[in-house]
Amino acid sequence: MGIAAALATGWIVTLIGGYRLGWTWTGYVADPQPPHPPLGNLWDWLGLLLPIVFPVLLLPPLVNWVTGDAAGRAERAEEAIGAGAAETVHHLQ
Repeated sequence: MGIAAALATGWIVTLIGGYRLGWTWTGYVADPQPPHPPLGNLWDWLGLLLPIVFPVLLLPPLVNWVTGDAAGRAERAEEAIGAGAAETVHHLQ
């Protein structure tokens, strides 16, 4: 939740800076001195970085959600089996 709030705040700051303060690096307003250098504004960088953001940051939680945390359930089951086996050995002694 905190990450989403920080991203929303950053986006709002760039909107205000781009439209009100004339920050041309945001890419929201036309640059009065075109042409931009390659990857010269925020939109260019987002176009470059967005394909990296999905697989690195969003895909693992999405897979975890879709599988219903199968790996976590398996790990907990193995721990429970190990604890049960330890109790059985203790009772046999």
